[in-house]
Amino acid sequence: MQAVPLVNEALDRGGAAGDLIVNLHAQLNMLGGLMLLLMGLALGALELLGASRQPRRARLVLVLVPAGMAVYYSAGVAFAAVEAHRVEGGRSFASAVSALEPWQALVLVPAALAVLVGFGAFGAAVWPMTSRQRAAGRATIAAAPRIYTGKIPKRVARRSPAALAGYELPMGLMGFPGVGWLFAGFPFTASILLLVGPAITWAVIPVAFSPYGRGPLRGLGWGVELVWLPLMALVSSALLYRAHARRRAKLEGRPPRGRTRRIRSHDSYRTKVSVAAGTIVLLLVAIPFVPAVAGVGGSKVRYSYEPRLTKDVTGQFITTKRGPVKLFTWSDPQGTFPADALRLHASQLGTFLVRAAAVDSPRAYQLYDLAHQQPVPLVVRRATPQQLALSPARPLQPGRYSFVATHEGMFGGRDFAYLQVVPAGGSTTAISSRPQARVPAVLDSLLPLCAALVAGAFAVLLLRSFRRRPSGEKALWAAGFVLFGIAAACEAAAQRAGWTSGLFRAYYLTGGVLTVAYLGSGSAWLLLPRRGRDLLLGGMLVATAAAAVSVALSPVSGAALAATAHGRPPANSALAGHAFLWAIALNSFGTLFLVGGSLYSIARRRRVRPNVWIGAGALVVALATGLSRADSYSLVYAGQLVGIALMFSGFAFVGKSPKRALPPEVPRSPAWTGAPGHSPGPAS
Repeated sequence: MQAVPLVNEALDRGGAAGDLIVNLHAQLNMLGGLMLLLMGLALGALELLGASRQPRRARLVLVLVPAGMAVYYSAGVAFAAVEAHRVEGGRSFASAVSALEPWQALVLVPAALAVLVGFGAFGAAVWPMTSRQRAAGRATIAAAPRIYTGKIPKRVARRSPAALAGYELPMGLMGFPGVGWLFAGFPFTASILLLVGPAITWAVIPVAFSPYGRGPLRGLGWGVELVWLPLMALVSSALLYRAHARRRAKLEGRPPRGRTRRIRSHDSYRTKVSVAAGTIVLLLVAIPFVPAVAGVGGSKVRYSYEPRLTKDVTGQFITTKRGPVKLFTWSDPQGTFPADALRLHASQLGTFLVRAAAVDSPRAYQLYDLAHQQPVPLVVRRATPQQLALSPARPLQPGRYSFVATHEGMFGGRDFAYLQVVPAGGSTTAISSRPQARVPAVLDSLLPLCAALVAGAFAVLLLRSFRRRPSGEKALWAAGFVLFGIAAACEAAAQRAGWTSGLFRAYYLTGGVLTVAYLGSGSAWLLLPRRGRDLLLGGMLVATAAAAVSVALSPVSGAALAATAHGRPPANSALAGHAFLWAIALNSFGTLFLVGGSLYSIARRRRVRPNVWIGAGALVVALATGLSRADSYSLVYAGQLVGIALMFSGFAFVGKSPKRALPPEVPRSPAWTGAPGHSPGPAS
């Protein structure tokens, strides 16, 4: 009660500022009262609609919300009035506010927390009372597509989910998802995907990473598109497969796939079709990644000597003693000097050679000195209707230059080529003597990329089987395939930017040390007793940690990485130290259990067929690894792909449970109602 005269006096002295504060807090007080009234009406309306009463939570709302609001607004008015009085007296607003701390926070924060708890109690009370309305809303949302779909013929609903996903995957990779949904009889979903998918793929994402705009993905470049396309296609195809399989199962009156164990047929024709379809899908998924991995369109310009210039070879060249070098051109002048422009010594420069179906007049070709912002005079050395040789009238000084040429055709215009003359002793651009040397890079990138995708797919299938029927060997085999996929992905990434110490360490640890050990541990898990399995698991965890630390601490030879030939990994000797001991020990252990375990099981006639596949796959992988010294390293990954496919087939057969024979039916007389093995009782 003593605070009221103080507030009134402060408001009288505060003048206009006090009136503004009073009006503001009055409006907030009215808003708080209105919110409290609405919450009470909502609780009462839900109770009238048949919801169960929540008296305890309702009491918390009615007590905490008005009490907290009353304390917060009254204290806020009092503190604001005192602050307004001090501001009116000549003090700054910051000093007037800070003078009341921490008392203002000690009063207002607990009051606000009381209001927050009251609103939380209101939400906790409303949630169970609206269960019926929320269920009706979910049903309405689920039924909404059927309103715009119409009646779907049964022949459409009975189509194979895999075939429909096969329609969806290639179109999704081209940026047009929804075609498979349309064939499956989901026109509502298909219409949304056909409108949204191309808009995001060919409008939103290009604008976001365009180098001519200020999009958020500008620094990442157009490689974002190569990640988005396969991801969108795979997700859309997987969801279509799941939705259509569930609808088909419901139409046929059987539980959806996954709730009952499906007995797979071993028909050879279906196996061949599955292998062919898997190969096609693998290529469709891998091909969009190849340009990004190989560096097509995103890596630096690679220059090479052109020993032969046939009639169909056109463009701008600069002649050197070892042959002409083609200049990379831009269709527009660059705002900054390109970092990958050709760098040459003045002694290497010859003439500028222009080749076209019909060259223009010599005045259409200009050389500019960018440092002095002036043209360099050119002298015609040779001139034919299809070729023009120009040389500078004076020796070029070290600096940056731009050669501007014209080209004809429907989209005729100008070409801008850039080169830099470096002083004696300066670094120049490495020019290759093999013009076609970068063509096999696409194939070199495709094979490790396919190996990584196949290993990842096998790991997913094993983990899926582990989720349905947990067992230790499935987890170990899945870990082995994941490690092999990481090693292959490291090699694919090295095709673009070259080998680095971190990339080689990851490749060596996952592929050279741990992969065979985990695959062999999975085979050992089937042969060892329970105590032996515990020792195996503990030993693998300790060995993995120790090997990872050893590889991380071992120095990597930068010279060995730089000398690595394109399309193959560095030699193991690039990693110094004693990490190779872990590779020898773990690979020997893994091979012993992988091959020896298979031979032992075959000799004991236990799971003969899957162990034959596992042993054959391990031998194929070993033979393929032995081919690493061959000229073509692609044979190594081709053999490893076949080997891991054979091993996975054996692992899949091991994971299957043997079929149980059904007990023969026992004929029962009409008077017998007991179970087999019991004496028949009297008929009821």
